Amino acid sequence: MIHKLFKLTLAILFACTFIHLQAQYKLKQHPNVVIILADDLGYGDLSCFGQKNWQTPNIDKLAEEESKLTSMYTPVPYCEPTRDSLLTGSYPQRHKLVLNPNPEKTSNFQKYRGGDSIGLQESEYLLSQLLKSYGYTNKIIGKWHLGHQAKFLPLKRVFDEYLGMPYSNDMRPVILLENEKVIEYPVVQSTLTKRYTQL
Repeated sequence: MIHKLFKLTLAILFACTFIHLQAQYKLKQHPNVVIILADDLGYGDLSCFGQKNWQTPNIDKLAEEESKLTSMYTPVPYCEPTRDSLLTGSYPQRHKLVLNPNPEKTSNFQKYRGGDSIGLQESEYLLSQLLKSYGYTNKIIGKWHLGHQAKFLPLKRVFDEYLGMPYSNDMRPVILLENEKVIEYPVVQSTLTKRYTQL
């Protein structure tokens, strides 16, 4: 009898602890995660890394208050494979994307969806999917360059919102997408960085 009572007490304690932890998990606010990937940004281009000719106070503040990574490298010196590796955690040799998608491979843009069909494979598990499984909302601002065909765009890859250009700003046509809709063509690039940062 005492043995059964002990088991019952343990079961009740376990159930109460589980319910408490589950409630705590639901109430717990997740920290914001901001990842900045900047093409052609050198190690010494930020004032928090010693740049004296210009100041980058907002990024310096992030480095001071959060994390400052001093040994982070890209797998290749160009866009698509690096972005793919960031989202998948895999080297290009594994995710097999070693070229940049290019909308200019054909003269027929088919309503801004011409060019090649290179892009982030549907079979890859992404950082956006992992964050989503923990209740995060995912937003991407800026250059995507992981495939410009409709099936490769951010909203198809567990991002909730997107504002940006689907490829490099020197590829044609230069378009600006909001989610999956073209909202500007041609893009006024002189104001684009300011518009991105005001979101």
